[in-house]
Amino acid sequence: YQPNYSSRSIPGSSLQNYTVMDFIIIGAGSAGSVVATRLTEDPSVNVLVLECGRSDIAVGLELRIPLTAGKLQFKNASFPFYTEEQKFASFANNKKQAHLPTGKTLGGGSSINYLAYVRGAAADYDEWQSMGADGWSFKDVLPYFKKSECCQCIDLLEKEFHGVDGPLPVSIRSPRNPIATDFINACGQVGYPNLDYNGKDIVGASYFQTTSMKGERASTAFAYLHPSMHRENLHVVTEANVTRILFSQDGKKAIGVEYMKDNKIVRVLASKEVIVSAGSLNTPKILQLSGIGPAPELKKWNIDLIKDLPVGLNLQDHCFTTICCIGPPKKNIGSINGAKLLGFPSGLLSLAEWFLHGTGIFASSGLDGNLFCHSGVRRNLPYPDLQISVFATGGDPDLFYKNLNVSPEWTYPPEFIGPNAEAFIILVTLLHPVSRGSVTLKSTDSQAHPAIQPNYLQEDVDLKTLMAGCKIAMKILQQGAMKDTFGRAYFHPKLLQKHNNKSDSDAFWEDHIRHFCTTLYHPTSTCAIGKVVDPQLKVYGMNGLRVADASIMPQIMSGNTNAPSIMIGEKAADMIAKEYGYMNKSQVTLSANENYKRKRQTLHRNIALYVAVIATSITLVVAYLMK
Repeated sequence: YQPNYSSRSIPGSSLQNYTVMDFIIIGAGSAGSVVATRLTEDPSVNVLVLECGRSDIAVGLELRIPLTAGKLQFKNASFPFYTEEQKFASFANNKKQAHLPTGKTLGGGSSINYLAYVRGAAADYDEWQSMGADGWSFKDVLPYFKKSECCQCIDLLEKEFHGVDGPLPVSIRSPRNPIATDFINACGQVGYPNLDYNGKDIVGASYFQTTSMKGERASTAFAYLHPSMHRENLHVVTEANVTRILFSQDGKKAIGVEYMKDNKIVRVLASKEVIVSAGSLNTPKILQLSGIGPAPELKKWNIDLIKDLPVGLNLQDHCFTTICCIGPPKKNIGSINGAKLLGFPSGLLSLAEWFLHGTGIFASSGLDGNLFCHSGVRRNLPYPDLQISVFATGGDPDLFYKNLNVSPEWTYPPEFIGPNAEAFIILVTLLHPVSRGSVTLKSTDSQAHPAIQPNYLQEDVDLKTLMAGCKIAMKILQQGAMKDTFGRAYFHPKLLQKHNNKSDSDAFWEDHIRHFCTTLYHPTSTCAIGKVVDPQLKVYGMNGLRVADASIMPQIMSGNTNAPSIMIGEKAADMIAKEYGYMNKSQVTLSANENYKRKRQTLHRNIALYVAVIATSITLVVAYLMK
């Protein structure tokens, strides 16, 4: 068939075959939601967003509460991906697999993550530039970080590095968790400064900055999409499973997308571009199913080759290991445990505090204190290679048996996972792995999960870096500032017995790390700039096809990847708008403060309406009974 670009209308309430849009965006995640919102600021630009998952509103209240982040990975808000068998890590799982969920709802990963707002080091972006990503130095990307941000804690941070008028609210939890406070003070005793890690320097300790507003999660659906849904030129289709990208007859231009909705195949056309923003795991899968990828892989599945590119062959991910910490005997150290959440009246009071004031334990994902530092293993790195974080929670077996994908025989004692546990976890994360992995097809079925092989700890230097990180973490825990929150570290009896009850040898640490090493859910670089896309994010050798998500990173970041993904969306939208001359920004994207103000006004109007309806009903009932 030949595309017909004359029709731009949407017949009825649903899309019909061969409806034409200017742009089709695959995925409404951290980057895709941003691209869609920014492009449709110009009312002349028609954008269609195809999201595989449900609306975030349909998922429910849990998406709004930071504390429920761990539960969201097992709801219909995520793809329940698992890695292939690991040869060098995840030994505490019987199948040696890591659980690697990714977002499957509006907002994508920003709707199910642990809310950390971390940009990474300035040197990360300068290195991207040196690797051929022209226009992606820190000087180039900082304006897009600031454009997106509406900092709610600007007086606590380095003002020149933060924005205050963007749609994405960034906050620091209030009140501070005492475990995180003691950890940051202990880091100071070791010699690490307390600083704004999103400021000039990154090496040091701090409270986590989070994508939240008044204690409520702020995903890109919350911050960008929903306030813009009234725009007539923005069209969002949920539960749309993309089967392939459509190309012109000569195979050189992307002209549309085929997707399945309600068991029906629908084909829609793009007069300008198809933008793939499905994330570092699904983006390579969609491209490969469409004929763009490594020729040998596509040949294996009898997929017609459109373009031979190393799609999926540069997977990088942050992996981490845990040190489980139990508080001093008979002390309430501020841990988030089952008794505080489910007990009466404490649980009810905590929920009421969150609902009324946006504070308390429900306002935190549990991830509160943080340190970026150098291991010393790879000397002269311009950025930190370790992230050591405090996860201020115990008392939830699901956290270990499901999220960390640990088999039951590697159980933990009641004082750590019991309902009254006063415990916390230290996460020691490898920021710059030398090991590389891949994302390839398992099937030509578009709904099948891809084969994800991250090769955690394949390179010995990665193991040595985590070993150094564990020793730094233990040194911090033994400082005087931790005396009120840290009692002892818990290591599994099987490993202690194997090493004669000694937990300080290199042999012990290697065994511990290989057993309890898993993913931090930060896959990147599977469609990297310089390998699959150019610095404008256009797929090499193709017209009308771009990628905009974490998969384009030439190298993984020094920190959590949600904030950089949002920045990528901002920069991608700006590059596209400039290329096509979309300068009419009359449909303004609301700042987070204005968005929140309007939401509260709507809430108050609704409450007033409900009160009026109830009062009127009571009046009518009383009048009837008085007759």
